[in-house]
Amino acid sequence: MTLVHVLAYLLNFSLFYALYKYTKKKPSIPFIIFLLIILLFDIYAFFNLSLLYYIFTYILFLFSIFIYYYSLLSNKIKKNLNILLVIVFIAYLGFINEAYNCKKMLENFPNFPFHAIIEILILFAVYLFSISFYNI
Repeated sequence: MTLVHVLAYLLNFSLFYALYKYTKKKPSIPFIIFLLIILLFDIYAFFNLSLLYYIFTYILFLFSIFIYYYSLLSNKIKKNLNILLVIVFIAYLGFINEAYNCKKMLENFPNFPFHAIIEILILFAVYLFSISFYNI
């Protein structure tokens, strides 16, 4: 879990740097402070709260970067980001549902791959993210 979390940081900071270089727009001080607050809460959540909280902080950090640079991106990337937001939102709701209702769902449908569906959504989101930013 720690390795995945560190890799998520690496992905976020790499994307942040890539968008900064691509758009040539320096991040404002308030935006940097905002990201630092998210980062501090993420570190707190990682050590003290459940998985749902630091998944949320990862998503918030990532989409904050997207929103900050959104107006400077191509229309194709904007369209993909809108789809990506919906997919990530649905996957996160799936994680929340799974966290609170997993045992009950498995009692009612023991052979249904609930978690696999969420993982497939995330895989599609990663693919969409990758093709959107491949050329940056």
